[in-house]
Amino acid sequence: MEFNKSSVEFFGHIFSSSGVSPSPTKVQSLIEAPPPSNREEVRSFLGLANYCARFIPNLASLSEPLRDLTRQSVPWSWEERHAKSFNDIKHAIAQHCHMAYFDSRLHSTVVVDASPVGLCAMLVQGSDRSNKIVALASRSLTAVEKRYSQTEREALAVTWGITHFYLYLYGSKFTVITDHKPLVPLFNRSNSSPPARIERWMLHLQQYDFSLEYQPGATNPADYLSRHPLPSTSTVEPNAEEHINFIVENAVPKSINMDEIVAATTSDPVCKHASKLSKGIAGTRLHQSCSASKT
Repeated sequence: MEFNKSSVEFFGHIFSSSGVSPSPTKVQSLIEAPPPSNREEVRSFLGLANYCARFIPNLASLSEPLRDLTRQSVPWSWEERHAKSFNDIKHAIAQHCHMAYFDSRLHSTVVVDASPVGLCAMLVQGSDRSNKIVALASRSLTAVEKRYSQTEREALAVTWGITHFYLYLYGSKFTVITDHKPLVPLFNRSNSSPPARIERWMLHLQQYDFSLEYQPGATNPADYLSRHPLPSTSTVEPNAEEHINFIVENAVPKSINMDEIVAATTSDPVCKHASKLSKGIAGTRLHQSCSASKT
């Protein structure tokens, strides 16, 4: 045990008075990784990148070309866009930085943006001049969501961003920043008439106390993050698609049919004992009933 230290390394992260950052020793193997030569190596690289995903600006968009290569329906061909995605991810990790601790006494702001392939949400705190990033998250769009209109995608970014950070936001007043101006009257006016899909999202968000404000894309950090890696402070949570796949494969019970239920029930010692008791009770009652009818 050590005392009086300015920083502590724990589970691959460095905790200090200025915030949280990834351990350089933990990301070195990823920074020096050579380009993959097949699908399995791409999957391996993405898995390694996900370890540091909290510190990669908008991993969902950055890794889109590489994730395409992991699909069996896509012919293997390492092109310039794949190399750019590969190098951008490594560069993003190399530009690791600090993330501030959440402070319930400060006003919270959620900055959101939607690109054609993913969503990005940033939780910041402080004043306009000294906003500090607390958390950054992203996820890729599904095939259906990619067909949404831009207004619907931006509204989805608002809904997802607030829901994702609900542990920080629920029960307090906060601000949401978007670079899509048509959303402002839809969310801020009680007599607005949004499309049905957006209206459902708005009903879900009624439990939160927030106001939506417009900020042009040129000054919206989430908009920039959805297209480029930051040269300074930023962080992102693991890619949602792969995270959900992991949960589905490892946490959600597989569906079973009636034959499997019967087989498991007949082999279970407790159920077998209960079945014998129920049959004995039923047989006794039948014997008593027959005896009573004869008399």
